[in-house]
Amino acid sequence: MKTVLKYGVYLVFVLISGATVYNMYTYRYNFDDALIRTILFPIASTTIWAPDFTEKGFSKIKLGIPKIQVRAAIGHPLHKFCDEENEMDDACDWIYTRQGTNLDAYDRRAISFDDQGKVDYIWHEFYTN
Repeated sequence: MKTVLKYGVYLVFVLISGATVYNMYTYRYNFDDALIRTILFPIASTTIWAPDFTEKGFSKIKLGIPKIQVRAAIGHPLHKFCDEENEMDDACDWIYTRQGTNLDAYDRRAISFDDQGKVDYIWHEFYTN
């Protein structure tokens, strides 16, 4: 019985380790975000992604590139948050993912643009609140 328990613990460890490495590779997460995503997988799998979004395209987003290059790489966002008084203002946040449940745990992908319409911040994390 002790041997079965020991091998069961090893198996769980191997599965969690493998899934964590998979999340690090697939989502380009650091170890902490990858481990949390692994543990919270039933919740994380409900993340809602923008239709044309890909991780490969998102990896091309760099600070300082203009909106047109962002749109070419990952398509239109799910939501845009801009200054309500001036919708033509270039300073906006483009949101490419959102949580699919009422729980605040999901793969967060978003981009902030400065007043020149260039990327000035990139959110790339497994978000938990």
